Amino acid sequence: MIEEFQLTQEIDELIERRRQVFQCDPLGLTHRNSALLNNPLMFDDIQLSLETQTAIRGDRELKFTRQEFNLLHTFLQNPETALSRAKNVPNVTVKNLRAKLEAADESRVIHSLQSYGYVLKAVSV
Repeated sequence: MIEEFQLTQEIDELIERRRQVFQCDPLGLTHRNSALLNNPLMFDDIQLSLETQTAIRGDRELKFTRQEFNLLHTFLQNPETALSRAKNVPNVTVKNLRAKLEAADESRVIHSLQSYGYVLKAVSV
């Protein structure tokens, strides 16, 4: 009974501390997973850093709009998984993203799936 009371009290204290942190940091920036931030997402020769909000393909630094960056992030989190157009994958954003990823004649990594959407995959030559 005493252990349960102490545990309940500790939980209440943790909840209060979390509430105070949230009041000082409403965007939750102090709660970001530092391992996720410090390790860039990689696929083929593409690297995406959430910490610096930058992307690199080969030796080129790429400039993306927020929507393009977020879409590339989604693709890199789900390589070789089909993303449907119904899941808010806008054709124009994909077109712009492809143009930037392939600007130096690099191979295509975002492929169309007829009547469905897109998939991030490397093509072996």
